[in-house]
Amino acid sequence: MGETLGAGHMADLIEAIHRLDLETDPWLEEVRRACVPLVPWGEGVMAGLAGTAPGQPGFEIAAVTGDRDLAGLARRTSSQADEIHFQVLRTAGRAFTLLEAYAGKGRHGIHAFLDAAGLVDGLLISAVESQGPSLRQAGISVGSTKPIELSTRERHAWSASGAHLAAAWRLRLRLTEGEEAAPCEAVVAPTGGLVHAEGAARDPVAREALTRAVRNVESARLRERRSDHESLLEAWQAVYEGRWTLVEQIDTDGRRQILARVNEHRRLDRPGFSPREQEIAYLLCAGVAQKAIAYELSISPSTVGFHVHSIVSKLGARSTTEAVHLLTAP
Repeated sequence: MGETLGAGHMADLIEAIHRLDLETDPWLEEVRRACVPLVPWGEGVMAGLAGTAPGQPGFEIAAVTGDRDLAGLARRTSSQADEIHFQVLRTAGRAFTLLEAYAGKGRHGIHAFLDAAGLVDGLLISAVESQGPSLRQAGISVGSTKPIELSTRERHAWSASGAHLAAAWRLRLRLTEGEEAAPCEAVVAPTGGLVHAEGAARDPVAREALTRAVRNVESARLRERRSDHESLLEAWQAVYEGRWTLVEQIDTDGRRQILARVNEHRRLDRPGFSPREQEIAYLLCAGVAQKAIAYELSISPSTVGFHVHSIVSKLGARSTTEAVHLLTAP
């Protein structure tokens, strides 16, 4: 298979992912529809939320939407999901193909889904929240009748969209707990003018970073529709300064504003690790590559490398792989 990124606009997908004004079902459908033009080769696109239920086998699907009856098929085969499937979701990163993720693992419940759908492979953009044995996932799935091969460029683009999905879903989960769980600390006009700031956003450096981010995103959203995905993804980060996610809000009078909501990353609680090392350790254990971690945390790859080296050293490990093994051991 050739390029997996079609002529659609990545901006449309990222915008849909960050639609906090929509309820769950219409949000998932908006995300699914925005993905379709990006995958003209796809044999069906599905978006959904699922998770493990205590004492219950398989996956419990909370919400799902898809074409070609993929949503119904997913519900009918979800009970066949097993521990291998959950392990893949926990460790395979933000974007992967099913053939590569299950290589050498034998046949499992996912193969029953592929066979029933008449598919050979699938691309999965995945955001997973894992706490102990429990697992919750937001995902976008694209079916294929041929094996999918991702170039480095494509993998980065799909992983970046997965970082946005993870940030938006994390923010949705927090807002179900109340406004105080993800407070708005800044309001910025689309032109980049600061309307309001409080808390950490009152710091002059933070104010400048947020207003510059809004200007860059607004420019990239227009430019991407005439050029490529890279410039958009470089400008539009999932989280800024390790603290804020930018969310569009349309007021009742039609005025458009950008809200900076507190949306810090999950951390792996590990004594002796700095807060940044805890964030990076959490993502390493989720199978996120170091370049993708840099994007997700809005820091440089060299900074990620520095912290990974520190993590490996503190654990007394010989490699990153061994460090992840030690971090995930029971």
